[in-house]
Amino acid sequence: MSIEKREGPRIVATLALRVGRSTNSTQIADAVAQIWSEAAAALTPILGQEGVAALLKRSLFLSGSTYAWLSITPKGANKSIDLDMLKSLIAGRTAEEATAGSTALLLQFYGLLTNLIGPSLADRILESAWVNPSSGETAQDHSL
Repeated sequence: MSIEKREGPRIVATLALRVGRSTNSTQIADAVAQIWSEAAAALTPILGQEGVAALLKRSLFLSGSTYAWLSITPKGANKSIDLDMLKSLIAGRTAEEATAGSTALLLQFYGLLTNLIGPSLADRILESAWVNPSSGETAQDHSL
């Protein structure tokens, strides 16, 4: 089963839970930045800050083939995740574009991560950020 078929519903559910009823691209951007922040916190002890930043940059690059607005070239040798840049990319789109692009970005990230450390470990590391719709498990609501 492809990563998109297996993880797509969980990523869509995670975004939906974090964004709530809003159709505002700024809130979508905030939700994606929160997911990245939580993933980075979990992954930094394993991959280091530079490794996590490289995953984001590669995910942006790969997502840019479908969503050109995500294909950015970071200036200089930035070795940390620039969540403000990520938020501005997403917030500048319509809600539909922001949701679709963010889903693609998170799918690329998950695919890269599972190729790097395997799906079992990736799932355990990301379990606090992801929602599992089949089990009814929900991520913590960060909208308050």
